Amino acid sequence: MDYFSTVLISLTHFCDKHGPRIICVTQCSNSGITSNNNIDERQSDNVTFTSNNQDNDEDKSEIKSIPNSVKDAFNVTGGEELLVPNYPIDSYCDSCLLWFPPNPASTDNSEPEINDAIRSMRSILNNHAFVTTQYSSIRFQKLNSITRKVFSEETMIYDCSPFVFYDDIRGLNLSMGFKLYDENARGNERRYCLILTIDQPNIEFAMDLLSQNWNFILLGFKKIINHIKELHQIAIDRSNREKLSKNKLGITNN
Repeated sequence: MDYFSTVLISLTHFCDKHGPRIICVTQCSNSGITSNNNIDERQSDNVTFTSNNQDNDEDKSEIKSIPNSVKDAFNVTGGEELLVPNYPIDSYCDSCLLWFPPNPASTDNSEPEINDAIRSMRSILNNHAFVTTQYSSIRFQKLNSITRKVFSEETMIYDCSPFVFYDDIRGLNLSMGFKLYDENARGNERRYCLILTIDQPNIEFAMDLLSQNWNFILLGFKKIINHIKELHQIAIDRSNREKLSKNKLGITNN
C-alpha cells in the first residue's frame, strides 16, 4: 500500500494577531509523475517553484538558459492537484506568511531575495511528487482544526516532547512544539509546532505506521527544529551586530 499520500507534515505557530495558523504544509500526490525528457524519475531529485504564470512563453525561454537538472524538474509533471493559485496575501502578517526563495528559472540578477509570486514548491523524490504550500487546497478545514487543537491543549509543552492524539475527524497526529525568542512577540517568544498527520481511516494501520517509524520521525523533527533554531540565532546575532554598528556610528557622528 502506498501510504505517502496519507501522510502530511505541517509547520504551525500561534500568531499574536490571528491565533493558531499554518505556515506551510507538505503533502504527497497520490497520482504518478510523468516526464517529457525520458529521464528516470526514480533517480530524479529536483525541486520546482511554481507560480500562476509558469506556463507562458517568457518563462519557457528562461528555462532554456538554466542547467539541465533544473530544466528536468520543470518538465516533470505530477501533484498538480495539490498546487495552490496565486492568492492575495494582504490578510497575512509577516509572521504567518510563507515566503519562497527566487524562482530558479529566472536569469534576472535584479530579482529580489524573496519571490512573492510563487505559491507552491514541488519536489520529485523516488517517483513521488511532494508539494509544499501555505495551506492545503484539499484538506484545508481538517488541518486548521488540527492546528487549533494542538495550540489549545493545556498539556501541550514546547520542549520538543512528542504529543500524540487521534479522533475520527482529525485522524492520527503527532506534534512537537518549540519556542523561538522574538522581542516583538508577546512575552518575547513565539510558539511553533511541527505536526505529522496520518490521514487514514484505518486506525490500526495508522498506529502501526507511526510505531514502526517512531524513532525516525522524532529524530527528523528534532533535526528540523534544531536547524530552525540555529538559523534563528544567526539572524538574531546579525541583527545585534547591525544595531551595535549603528550605535557606534551615531556616537562617532556626535
